[in-house]
Amino acid sequence: MTTNTSKEKRTLNEERLREKIKWTPHENQDKIIKAFDESRETLVRAGRRFGKSEVSAYLALREVLKPNRVVWVVSPNYSLSEIIFNNVAGWIGQVLTPNKSYSISKNPVATINVMNGSVLEVKSAENPTSLLGRSTDLVILDEAAQLKEYLWERYIYPTTYERQGKIVYISTPQGKNWFYEKELELGEDRAFHFTTRDNPFLPVEEWEKTKKKMTTAHFRQEHMAEYISEANAVFTNIENCVRTGISPDPQPGGMYIVGVDIGRRSDASAIVILERNTHKVVYIEELKGVDYSLQKAHIIALAKRYNNAKILIESTGSADAVYQDLLRSQVLVEEFRTAGHNKAQLIEKLALFIDQQALVLPDHKQLIQEMRDYEMKRSESGFNKYKGRGKKPDDLVIALALSVWELADINMYEEEGGRDLDKSKRRPKKFLNEYE
Repeated sequence: MTTNTSKEKRTLNEERLREKIKWTPHENQDKIIKAFDESRETLVRAGRRFGKSEVSAYLALREVLKPNRVVWVVSPNYSLSEIIFNNVAGWIGQVLTPNKSYSISKNPVATINVMNGSVLEVKSAENPTSLLGRSTDLVILDEAAQLKEYLWERYIYPTTYERQGKIVYISTPQGKNWFYEKELELGEDRAFHFTTRDNPFLPVEEWEKTKKKMTTAHFRQEHMAEYISEANAVFTNIENCVRTGISPDPQPGGMYIVGVDIGRRSDASAIVILERNTHKVVYIEELKGVDYSLQKAHIIALAKRYNNAKILIESTGSADAVYQDLLRSQVLVEEFRTAGHNKAQLIEKLALFIDQQALVLPDHKQLIQEMRDYEMKRSESGFNKYKGRGKKPDDLVIALALSVWELADINMYEEEGGRDLDKSKRRPKKFLNEYE
């Protein structure tokens, strides 16, 4: 390891400090602290709820208790940076006297000024100019994998030159980007990989519950903290859901759901019909260049043909007029608006059904291609955004997701051989003797 010889050796009484703030690191957090003390750069790739923000806050607290230190916490946005800041702010009040020994300000940004000359500042990658001009003793990059490489390379790393400041990179992975390359560069002595379960205080039942609620790829990335090639792919088990020879004819007693995505401008409108009990997709159609009044009449006719099926329609924007017309037509119809976080919930539910092989899909080339082209990207504000890659269409994906939205959540499995049965061998109870 590379020792930072230009810094004074630690003089804080660690045991006394931890007693005052009532915090004891678990075994894996302690490994990070020891590596930090001996290295200029430390990287932690860890799953959600491992405790990486907490241990980073402890390192920041230790640093500002030393005289004349400049500490930055940098994240993709201010709200993420304030998670560590708020931990430090809570702890420092148990060590020092407010207003007399330190002060806290949140205008214009969150800052802790200590009377020994040290300061902790929150920084956001949303405002790169705020990352210029000051030398730092410690920079903590929270959710580092979400930051653009040029921000770290041009703005953040150079602030550490003069004082030979330390850098802590903490993140869940986001594909094999610069964060991955940095981990390879630092090697095992200075780069750590922990899963969510490496937090010994996490109840095992929470781990199992979370595993069932997420797709395999998403769980591997967010909780196993793995670098996976499907990092941006949303649907990763499509082929195992596809069957040939599915009849489009409505069956007596069948309960059908019609998912409708009304096209805007040059987009096609998409219709997907799903049988509620078997989770079988029986009908797929795109309408291009068809007047809205004709589309409305066609949707009504389909709903009546499929045993007076319920219609779920995406009603954002201009599609609201079609929804209002359907309401007046006395068919069973419900709207779904994809604004805000609604779309993420809609797509994530579909992705889970695909991952668990809880849908039966026809071999429809356009639908399958749209699903393969669909991707997730993390926004700078930390939320997942879903759309077709580039300008690829996604109308059929949305229509399929709308039909699935009406289904009960996947939460009951018939498991043979115990709770740890491989997920690929599980089926919802209604599928056990079908399509095998």
